[in-house]
Amino acid sequence: MRYPNEPPISDVLISIPSYSDIWQQCSMLLPLTLANEFSFMLKGHATTSEVGDEAIQRLLRLGSNVNGLVVHDNRHAPEVNLPPEIRNVALNAASGPLLISLTDEDVHAAALAVSVKAGVPLCGVGIDLASVADFANSPHSERFFTFLFTSRELSFIYSYPKEKWEIIACALFSAKESAIKSVAPLVREYESSRPGCRLKARFSELEVHLHGNQSLVLSTRSTAEHMKLIGVSELRCTIVPGKDYVFTAARCTATNPRG
Repeated sequence: MRYPNEPPISDVLISIPSYSDIWQQCSMLLPLTLANEFSFMLKGHATTSEVGDEAIQRLLRLGSNVNGLVVHDNRHAPEVNLPPEIRNVALNAASGPLLISLTDEDVHAAALAVSVKAGVPLCGVGIDLASVADFANSPHSERFFTFLFTSRELSFIYSYPKEKWEIIACALFSAKESAIKSVAPLVREYESSRPGCRLKARFSELEVHLHGNQSLVLSTRSTAEHMKLIGVSELRCTIVPGKDYVFTAARCTATNPRG
C-alpha cells in the first residue's frame, strides 16, 4: 500500500541535505501569509545554543555580540528570550510571536527562527535532523518500528525494497519529531495554566500522510483529543532527504491566532 501523491524516493542522495534545498522547503512551509521572515542556520561542530543565537541575530539583524537569546522551558523546549530594549527596536506592529526550534545530530547543529505575522494562526515550528544509520536493520528493528509507527506507516515502509526501509523510516520518524516540537508553545501555554498537568504524545499515535513535499501529520483518537484540547488546528511538515541524514521541518497552526 502506498499513500496517494507520494513523493519519489531518489536513488541519488547526498550525505546531508543541502542548505539551499532546506531553505526552499522552509520557504514553502512558511509562506509570507504566515511569516514575515525566517532565518535558518546549519553548522558543523557547533552547539544548538550557538546556532540558535546566530539564527535570531540574523533574523532581527542584531550584532553578533548579542547572545543568550534562547532559553528553555521545563520540558527543555526552546523559546526566544529578547531583552526589552532589543524587542522594542527589532519588532513592530506587524510582528507576532518569535518562534525558534533547534536540532542536532552527530557533529551537526541547526536552528530555525521565525518572525510570525501579527494575527495569523501560526503558533509553533519544529525542525529535526535524523541519522539514517539509527534505523539500520537489526534483530530489534521490527519491535522498534512497531513502537514508532502506525500500521499504515509500516505498510508504507515495507512496500518499498528493503534497502530503502531505513531512509523512509528515518523520514517518517523525523517528521513526527518536528511535529511534536512545533506543538511546544501550545503545550507550554496549556500546562502553565494547570500546575501539575503533563501532556504526552506517543510516536505511534501520530501518522504522517505524504502529499508531495508538504505532508500532514495526523493523530489517533487519544492524541487527537489532546491536540484539540490545547488548540491545535493543523500540523504540516516538509521532508528533505539526504543519503545519511534526513531533515524535516513542521509548522503548527492554532484554532485561534496568538497575537
